[in-house]
Amino acid sequence: MTTDFSALTTTRRRFLKGTGAALAASATGLCLPALAQAQEITIISNLSNVEQRQILQRLASEYEAKSGTKIVINNMDHEAH
Repeated sequence: MTTDFSALTTTRRRFLKGTGAALAASATGLCLPALAQAQEITIISNLSNVEQRQILQRLASEYEAKSGTKIVINNMDHEAH
Protein backbone atom coordinates (compact mmCIF):
# COMPACT_ATOMS: atom_id res chain seq x y z
CA MET A 1 0.00 0.00 0.00
CA THR A 2 1.42 3.35 -1.04
CA THR A 3 0.47 6.77 0.23
CA ASP A 4 0.16 9.72 -2.13
CA PHE A 5 1.46 12.81 -0.32
CA SER A 6 1.04 15.12 -3.31
CA ALA A 7 -2.34 16.29 -2.00
CA LEU A 8 -0.72 17.31 1.30
CA THR A 9 2.12 19.35 -0.17
CA THR A 10 1.66 23.04 -0.79
CA THR A 11 2.52 24.41 -4.18
CA ARG A 12 3.14 28.06 -4.84
CA ARG A 13 -0.16 28.26 -6.72
CA ARG A 14 -2.14 26.77 -3.79
CA PHE A 15 -0.39 29.09 -1.37
CA LEU A 16 -1.21 32.17 -3.46
CA LYS A 17 -4.85 31.09 -3.90
CA GLY A 18 -5.24 30.53 -0.16
CA THR A 19 -3.53 33.79 0.73
CA GLY A 20 -5.62 35.72 -1.78
CA ALA A 21 -8.83 34.21 -0.46
CA ALA A 22 -7.85 34.99 3.14
CA LEU A 23 -6.99 38.59 2.26
CA ALA A 24 -10.26 39.05 0.38
CA ALA A 25 -12.24 37.66 3.31
CA SER A 26 -10.49 39.88 5.82
CA ALA A 27 -10.86 42.99 3.66
CA THR A 28 -14.61 42.55 3.29
CA GLY A 29 -14.98 41.69 6.97
CA LEU A 30 -13.53 45.04 8.01
CA CYS A 31 -16.22 46.94 6.13
CA LEU A 32 -19.17 45.36 7.93
CA PRO A 33 -21.21 47.70 10.14
CA ALA A 34 -21.04 47.30 13.89
CA LEU A 35 -24.42 45.78 14.61
CA ALA A 36 -23.97 45.91 18.37
CA GLN A 37 -23.75 49.68 18.58
CA ALA A 38 -26.33 51.39 20.74
CA GLN A 39 -29.13 53.11 18.85
CA GLU A 40 -30.10 55.16 21.89
CA ILE A 41 -28.21 56.47 24.91
CA THR A 42 -29.99 57.57 28.08
CA ILE A 43 -28.39 60.15 30.37
CA ILE A 44 -29.76 60.47 33.89
CA SER A 45 -29.12 63.95 35.22
CA ASN A 46 -29.87 65.79 38.44
CA LEU A 47 -29.00 69.25 37.18
CA SER A 48 -31.30 71.85 38.70
CA ASN A 49 -29.84 74.90 36.98
CA VAL A 50 -31.70 75.78 33.77
CA GLU A 51 -28.51 76.93 32.04
CA GLN A 52 -26.78 73.63 32.82
CA ARG A 53 -29.75 71.69 31.43
CA GLN A 54 -29.66 73.77 28.24
CA ILE A 55 -25.93 73.15 27.80
CA LEU A 56 -26.41 69.41 28.32
CA GLN A 57 -29.27 69.38 25.79
CA ARG A 58 -27.18 71.32 23.25
CA LEU A 59 -24.27 68.89 23.63
CA ALA A 60 -26.63 65.94 23.26
CA SER A 61 -28.15 67.45 20.10
CA GLU A 62 -24.70 68.01 18.58
CA TYR A 63 -23.71 64.42 19.36
CA GLU A 64 -26.96 63.10 17.83
CA ALA A 65 -26.29 65.05 14.63
CA LYS A 66 -22.75 63.69 14.29
CA SER A 67 -23.28 60.09 15.37
CA GLY A 68 -26.89 59.34 14.44
CA THR A 69 -27.43 57.90 17.92
CA LYS A 70 -30.45 59.25 19.78
CA ILE A 71 -29.73 60.81 23.19
CA VAL A 72 -32.47 60.79 25.84
CA ILE A 73 -31.94 63.01 28.89
CA ASN A 74 -33.90 62.05 32.00
CA ASN A 75 -33.68 64.87 34.49
CA MET A 76 -34.43 63.87 38.06
CA ASP A 77 -35.91 66.96 39.64
CA HIS A 78 -35.30 67.40 43.34
CA GLU A 79 -36.35 69.87 45.96
CA ALA A 80 -33.90 72.36 47.43
CA HIS A 81 -33.34 71.80 51.15
